[in-house]
Amino acid sequence: MFDLVRRKRAEPTDDLLGGLAHPADPDAEIVSLGTLLPIVGHETTSNMIGLGTFALLNNPERYAALVRDPGLVGWRWRSCRATSRWSISASTGGRCATWS
Repeated sequence: MFDLVRRKRAEPTDDLLGGLAHPADPDAEIVSLGTLLPIVGHETTSNMIGLGTFALLNNPERYAALVRDPGLVGWRWRSCRATSRWSISASTGGRCATWS
């Protein structure tokens, strides 16, 4: 990865790593970002899909309604926001729920 960063600095490209490879930033910082970015998006997305599936399986009436009327898929954005409030999609963090 260090060699790739050095090549991007020597011959800039119009991609994410090429944009990150600024000469003022240390190589190690850019290598760290370049290594972490693909993993982070994949982990949170795949975990959220699994958590959403788990939620539907634990709420058979909601699942049945979605099967009966696929037009309900329009509620997916509200569902994603709701799922993100009650579940953790990244394994590196934690949440604590409290009653108010």
